[in-house]
Amino acid sequence: MSTVDIVRASLSNNDRAVEKAMVLLYACQTADEKATKTTRVTNGMGFTSSDARKGSYYARWVIGCRREDDEAQTAAKMRDYLTHGFREGINRRLSGNFLQDARHRSMKYAGQLLRISEAMRKPEGA
Repeated sequence: MSTVDIVRASLSNNDRAVEKAMVLLYACQTADEKATKTTRVTNGMGFTSSDARKGSYYARWVIGCRREDDEAQTAAKMRDYLTHGFREGINRRLSGNFLQDARHRSMKYAGQLLRISEAMRKPEGA
């Protein structure tokens, strides 16, 4: 089983992995893409144009954003989630059809998610 297959298996069987995948992919969007919930730059990072709106919605839901949150508030919530993980009362879970849709969408990003994970494990300056 390849490492990409391991990522896919995790996404298939672990609801928390799906939620984190949505947040990690959203973190890779450019500031303009986050603001407009679209994909404007073809850079192989973040969501494709067909997933940008829904993926952004799911990620913002998980990190606990409200509609009125500005870019700085959203960035702070994303940093908090990626640093500390899920925290009851601050973050939210995906469930039902939303979870299943996010799971389906996340599968196509297994390779990108593996690269993100590997980059996060590298010590600074390495």
